[in-house]
Amino acid sequence: MLWYCPPVILAFLGFYKPLKTKPLEALTIITVFLGLLLIYSGAWWAGGWAWGPRYLLPALPGLFALTALLKKHWRNVLIALTVIGFIVNAPTMVSFYQRYYVEMNEQKISREASLWSLEHAPFRHSWYTASGQIRDALNSNLKDVVDSAGKPEKRGETLRIVSVWWWMLPAVGIPLWVGGLLALLLVGAGIGIISAGAFVK
Repeated sequence: MLWYCPPVILAFLGFYKPLKTKPLEALTIITVFLGLLLIYSGAWWAGGWAWGPRYLLPALPGLFALTALLKKHWRNVLIALTVIGFIVNAPTMVSFYQRYYVEMNEQKISREASLWSLEHAPFRHSWYTASGQIRDALNSNLKDVVDSAGKPEKRGETLRIVSVWWWMLPAVGIPLWVGGLLALLLVGAGIGIISAGAFVK
């Protein structure tokens, strides 16, 4: 979780202050986190074929609330860790995280290596894997992939498309540029709303 959601590190630093002033609330947050951690660690401690917090996601709002209690000089550190977390996770916005594990299997790299070796850690290869998926998507016939729905899949066929809604539009006759333009407009609108909210007093 710390590799893919680094702001959580500061949550534990923020735990000290409320522990003295609001011990019940602070202990509730930590108990929820530890409870989820223990439950899911018993089933598959590494989280399975997944990146990031996964099953621990319900505990994150409480943990992040603790970061608001840090002193002001921690703010830049929090922003930096948030940006790092975004950079690490960004490739999965357009690619399937499973693709890296499939490539590992094809290269006979063990699952243990992805867990314990920094050389084979997924976060180090996520951008390269995503770029490979985009290259494959540009050279794949999307309509053929969609038309094959319900049939036995060729090995890794769905890992050769980009996993975003606007990329799939050509399969129903809508040009890719239309979807790309709509996506950009939505992103721009979101940034505008967030920016406007930041200046509301």
